[in-house]
Amino acid sequence: MVMTDASSTTGIISTRGESRAPLRRTHPWLAICVVAALAPGNLELCAKWRAARGVEKATLANRLGATNSLTKNTKLAEAKPGDSNSLYRSTDIQRLCRNS
Repeated sequence: MVMTDASSTTGIISTRGESRAPLRRTHPWLAICVVAALAPGNLELCAKWRAARGVEKATLANRLGATNSLTKNTKLAEAKPGDSNSLYRSTDIQRLCRNS
């Protein structure tokens, strides 16, 4: 039998004759965000990305996206030198940099 409190993500598993132990549920995307935010170099790259404009911003976004395995706008797309558009979704880059 699993009992879950609607106000939290902590549940209690109980069976006959066994003691109750808390069960904590975590979301896999949350774990990915935490690990990505702690990846070495993200803090510096995000600071540079925030201040950058144009081609430099796209280059930094592409590096952040590749390093953290983010989703590309177009599958199998490759970066071209001087391209001012990032290969990765801007919302993913923003979320990554907000958490770091």
